[in-house]
Amino acid sequence: TMADATGRALFARCGELGLAVGFMAFKGLARHAAEIEALMRESPKTLTIIDHWGFPVQPATGEGAAGGCADDGASLGTLLRLGREYPQCHVKLSALFRVSLDAYPHASLDAMFASVVEAFGARRCMWGSDFPFVMDHLPAAATTPAGAGSCAAEEAAAVEPYAAAPLALTSLPSFTALSTADQAAILGGTAARLFGFE
Repeated sequence: TMADATGRALFARCGELGLAVGFMAFKGLARHAAEIEALMRESPKTLTIIDHWGFPVQPATGEGAAGGCADDGASLGTLLRLGREYPQCHVKLSALFRVSLDAYPHASLDAMFASVVEAFGARRCMWGSDFPFVMDHLPAAATTPAGAGSCAAEEAAAVEPYAAAPLALTSLPSFTALSTADQAAILGGTAARLFGFE
């Protein structure tokens, strides 16, 4: 298990070295919360990141309600509780297509986003795209760049749809209602601080 003697030693050592530890609970955060909490309680200085909103939609295929995905009933509540109770815990607001039951731009995530920011605060939230998997869930490029067929044109064609990835988050009403400082933290400041890029 993650919280056995080896896991506890590794987790504690990461804290001593100033390294953040990420948890990818692909089958839902609720299934792994007890072990993650045990590690955080024992090593409160170890910074922790819960990836992909804790995967509150299962299965996490990105196929939405039409693909048989549904709220798992426990993982979002677990994520919010961890955010309120453990100051070292952060959340990656990544892979919106995996945690939403509707298609891009995933407007139904607004209430969940607001509750996550309320529980964690913007300085413990960070956006992530889940590249390259997100590319299959973005709108196609609207135009073909001039000079199609060249390497530069192919790169430009790939960049254009990827530029839509953050818009799924930044277009949510609860995101636009945040202060400029909070928006900046979510879009890069939190990650820069956690990973030593400041």
